[in-house]
Order: sequence, then C-alpha cells, then structure tokens
Amino acid sequence: NVNDADIVVVSTAIPHDNPELLEARRRNIPIWHRAEMLGWLMEGTHAIAVAGSHGKSTITGMLGAILETAGCDPTVVIGADAIAYQSNVRIGGGSWMVVEADESDGSFVHLMPRYAIVSNVELDHTNHFPTIGELLDAFVDFLRCLPYDGIAAIGVDCPNARMLLDTVGIRTTTFALRADADYRAAGIEIAPSKSSFCLCYKGEALTQIELNIPGAFNVTNALAAATIAHAIGIEPEAIASGLSSFRGIKRRFEILGKMPDRNVLVVDDYAHHPSEVRAALQTARTFHSKRILTVFQPHRYTRTRALHSEFGPAFAVADMVWVTEIYSAWEQPIAGVSGQLIADAIKAVCPDKPVFFKHDFDAIIEDVRNEVNDDDMVLVLGAGDIYRVAYQLVAE
Repeated sequence: NVNDADIVVVSTAIPHDNPELLEARRRNIPIWHRAEMLGWLMEGTHAIAVAGSHGKSTITGMLGAILETAGCDPTVVIGADAIAYQSNVRIGGGSWMVVEADESDGSFVHLMPRYAIVSNVELDHTNHFPTIGELLDAFVDFLRCLPYDGIAAIGVDCPNARMLLDTVGIRTTTFALRADADYRAAGIEIAPSKSSFCLCYKGEALTQIELNIPGAFNVTNALAAATIAHAIGIEPEAIASGLSSFRGIKRRFEILGKMPDRNVLVVDDYAHHPSEVRAALQTARTFHSKRILTVFQPHRYTRTRALHSEFGPAFAVADMVWVTEIYSAWEQPIAGVSGQLIADAIKAVCPDKPVFFKHDFDAIIEDVRNEVNDDDMVLVLGAGDIYRVAYQLVAE
C-alpha cells in the first residue's frame, strides 16, 4: 500500500514493526507523525487546537458547530466520530480549522494553531508523563507554539490548568463555573436530556445557551467552546445557535436504546479516567432514579497502576459494577496489575456494593441480562472494545 506514496503518516499507535512502515523505511519514503501532518495542514489557516485531559472531542465538535453556524465553513478534525458528520472529520472550504490536540504522547507540540483551549489538566498517560509536573511542562510547550497574536482560553476551575497562566508569555482569557474568570456560565439549569445557562463576559450577559445533550460536564465543555469563539469575534447569537444545533459525539454518553423486550436503557460512554467515570455516573443519576448497572473496562496497565485507588470512589453512584480485564492499548502487561485492582478499590470504598471482576464479555452480558429489572439503566464505560457489550445488549 505504500508503493505510490510520497509520504507515509503514522500515529503513535502504529507499532515499529508494522509491515507498511518497514517498507516505507526501506524505500526511503518520508514518514510523518499524524501530529506533524496536522501541523502542516494547519499552516496558513485560522486554526484552533483543543487540548485538555477531558472533553476535547466534545469541545472540538461544539466549536465546529459554532463556526459552521457562523458561516465560516470550517475543517474539523476530532478524535471521535461526531454524530452530525458520521465521521471524525468535516472538510470545509473556509480558512478556519478546528483540531483536537492529543496530549497523550506529547505530539501536540507539532501542531500550528493560532488559538488554543486548555480545558483542564489531570494526571494521566503515565506511560509517557510519570508526574503531573512533566505533563504540565508538555502543556506549556504546546501553548508556546501559539504566535504572539494568538489567544489561549484556560479553564481555571482546574488548579493545574490555572498554573499555566503564569508560565506562558501569550495572551490568555479564562473561563470557569466556580472560579473568577473572564467568561462564566450563570443561571445553570440541568434537565434530564438538556441544559441551559447564560453566557457572561466580565459580568455582562452575552446570550442564553440551550444545549440539547445531557450532562453537567457539557456545560463546562460548551463554556470552553463559547469562550474561544467569542474571543475570536464570533457573535453571541451564532454561538448560541451553533451550540443548540450540536448533536453530540459518538461514545460520549451515547444512548443506544433499550434491551429487547425490557424497559432497560443502555448507554455507551468512553470514560476511562476516574474523573470521567464519576461525571458519566453523575449524568446518569440526574435523569435516572432507578438502578444503574455499570460495566467498566480499564484502559492501559500504566493508568490502572497509577490511578486504581481513585477509581474506587468514582463508582459510588453505581448500584452494581462489572470490571473486565484491562484493555492493553499495545502496552505490555505489568506484574500484579489487572482489573482486579479496580474491583478491589470499589469494594474498599463501597463494601456492600455488588462488584464482579470477569474476563469474558459473553459472561458479563449473560450476568447483566439475568440481573436487570425493568426501569434499570446499563451504563457501559471504557475506551477499548467494551462498546461491543453495549451493542450486544440492545441487539435483537
């Protein structure tokens, strides 16, 4: 497949012994990292890079919807499929580009944005960044890629992200729900399948925002998108209209439907960090008062080793939990590290909660089918292939 290639583009997920990569090297074909290719595509555009530990895909999709509504015809590159696009990419004809900036391997320093968002920074990707200090250093390097006339929007509810304000010599603006910030969300109302708030800039109301997707965390995501949109000159009315039209991202609290012949809602979500698990369960609880049965697939041995104890309290809202074996994401196993660590952490915090550690997806599906009652919810969580369980539960 590389016979006629001028350049071969790879991501960090491609192993070094991949046959096409080896053949490209043998033929002396230039090999670019995916982030280098995105950086090249961003040159000469009004590019916005969306970074942060959580919410990147959703914020990127929201910004795409805002710019599309504003008539900018943007190109949008997301790390997951947008429901509106049925793809992770929208090819636009305008000069605007929105790109999700992946911090997991540090490659986001190859991007060439004019504007940026850092929504939050939490310890993660410990295979690449063993400490929070090293991760913050990477975000500093990323922000220093912005030109002198660029703007970075920083989510200052997050203490780690707030620290970036004092370390980068670029123009910044801030957003927050709780902390003092340039942009704030006032009068927040959370309903089962939607939410609303008033977008305020330096104490002045700009517009009312109505979101048609669930979750309090999406208020923060929308505030991030609205902040950079207003900072670059998009009218408040276009911001509100774009956010109202946004339909969501696949595997981000995606309601798949009900189990056949059962009044049991099945929801699929990409959550794989303790903060994301907690947010997904809190969203489920806002509109579901009955039992929430949760299936969780840990992602990466290094993340499980570093954060397993934090997963315990994250599952407090769940009524029953099944934990699978770890999805390796190409990592080598680590002695003593398995999904059992997370199951044990949950039991340590909630000793009366039914928690099961099982390797086999089919066994978990059988368990869930036997355990559910009408009006329960099944919430399937994880960044690996656990979505297969969710889809099988709603299959005819």
